[in-house]
Amino acid sequence: MPKKHTLILVVVLGLFLIVIGVHIVRKKGNQSMKDEIKSRWYAEQLKALEEPDFETFKNSAEEEAYRFIWLRTFDNPVAVRVVVKKSNKSVLYLKVTNGAGGYEPGEIIEEEEIELSENQIDDLRRTVKSNKFWEEKESDVFGLDGAQWIVEVKCEGDYHYVDEWSPKHSSVRNIGLYLLELGGYKPEKIY
Repeated sequence: MPKKHTLILVVVLGLFLIVIGVHIVRKKGNQSMKDEIKSRWYAEQLKALEEPDFETFKNSAEEEAYRFIWLRTFDNPVAVRVVVKKSNKSVLYLKVTNGAGGYEPGEIIEEEEIELSENQIDDLRRTVKSNKFWEEKESDVFGLDGAQWIVEVKCEGDYHYVDEWSPKHSSVRNIGLYLLELGGYKPEKIY
């Protein structure tokens, strides 16, 4: 191949790599900006719900814990957390604020602490297992009107977190609805 053709090939290949590199950086930049926005939003909502942030929940002393955070754009934010103690005394904490999940979080207007039976905890464990929660991956879908459904499970040294936007059929939806039911919370709208 003549030197001229080799030079052209090298230049074209170099330009191609630069364009691909810029696209990757731009895409990662958008992702990190989206992550930053979600992180601030979640932190504000969790603070209003008087719930530990994700890292604190993950590293808490509890060996087994479950949490559902439901941030509906136009309706009250809800948190349901179940802590299973070594003494087999398990407690469900339900908190609701008067704000809106997509806007200002408001202040706590409903707070319940419910002791759960061993059968209820066994049912919760079965719900998590039968819905294959540990295999579920986080969704990239994000919307403006709808709801963020966030489920966290900490069990036997493992931790898994899945965040989905308005899921129709998923382990996150099934576990979230089950935790709402355990807490006796009956929302007017589910989205």
